[in-house]
Amino acid sequence: MKPLPLLYPGDLFAISMKSFISRISTTWVRPHTRMYHFGMIVDKTPNDYLVLESILVDPITNNLYWSNLIKNSVRQSPLSLYDGFPMTILRPNLPGSADNQTRLRNKAVHNMYNLTHVGYDAEGLMQKAVKNYFTMGKPPWDFDRIKKNPEPRYTCIGTVTKAWEDAGYPIIPPGVYPLPAAIENSVRTGRLTIIYRDKFNKKALAIPPSKMNDN
Repeated sequence: MKPLPLLYPGDLFAISMKSFISRISTTWVRPHTRMYHFGMIVDKTPNDYLVLESILVDPITNNLYWSNLIKNSVRQSPLSLYDGFPMTILRPNLPGSADNQTRLRNKAVHNMYNLTHVGYDAEGLMQKAVKNYFTMGKPPWDFDRIKKNPEPRYTCIGTVTKAWEDAGYPIIPPGVYPLPAAIENSVRTGRLTIIYRDKFNKKALAIPPSKMNDN
């Protein structure tokens, strides 16, 4: 079991899972990736981390939340909820001093909380898939050819990328639709760094006593 490093506010987590939608999201767009569902680390408890994540279909129960299409698609959960899932933790490579990095992280978390009222952009995601098929041919497609929607609804990746964009550190190229491939590209270009990748075991939550904001 790989121990989990100390996580900071604003770090991203991503899980891998097998489903029809996850296969489309991770293999129909280049670069391919194993990462599928995303959320943000926002706080810690004595024995866990708290995350915010936008969901339409619960990754644990497979329950479909129709009301999340309209509003309140973002929920707070413990990271330990994903015990047993293949997990990747990503950290933005922030510029400047430690104080500046802390300021950016806290601003991203604040922005994430401000998105808790928004609806899930399932319609936009499906429209992109259908439109791309007829305009760009059969997949796979390059991620930077798929442009984001103007309406204020977001997928799970859309909420974390919006939060970081509004904090002043875009973690994917501006104007592209937030897809797993865009996150994978940011890892390859150095915008994000993978600090943990393993089948997550909640026993790995040996959180040091230091504060999350310590560098």
